[in-house]
Amino acid sequence: MTTSKGLREVLIPPFTSFIDVGIVRWYPPRQFKQLQSIFRGMATTGPESVVRRYYEFVDAARYDDLVELFAEDVRYERPGQPPIEGRDALREFYESGRPLEDGTHEIHSVIVEGPTAAVRGSFSGNRHGEQVRFGFADFHEFEDEVITRRYTYTDRDEV
Repeated sequence: MTTSKGLREVLIPPFTSFIDVGIVRWYPPRQFKQLQSIFRGMATTGPESVVRRYYEFVDAARYDDLVELFAEDVRYERPGQPPIEGRDALREFYESGRPLEDGTHEIHSVIVEGPTAAVRGSFSGNRHGEQVRFGFADFHEFEDEVITRRYTYTDRDEV
């Protein structure tokens, strides 16, 4: 894994290191965890950071924080479903209309090109009481550091 500062994270139990310009520094696990959170927290702006926070917030059911990542007039589109328009409708969707629950997203890749961030990943959780796991591709369009449009594609009929 590469951190926001370009340092590569290497896991070699029981120690962990950051590789920086060819220099290896070893840290005991507790100290490494502290450094890891510091490095990850450094990149708090930009489309990649925003979409990564989006998935953290949705998995933690932090919907107040989640909707703040979106523009007031956001539009969220999913194939075969009516679009969700506006922050209030988006909050309502996450609080009571989303068919997925108790799950986690695993991000496989994030690609940012201009004002668009493309995310490929997988979701594991529950849908109407049934355990599910599936891949997804999301596209987020940005303006002034907030998401203005979001598109989701999955191999499921309804998400």
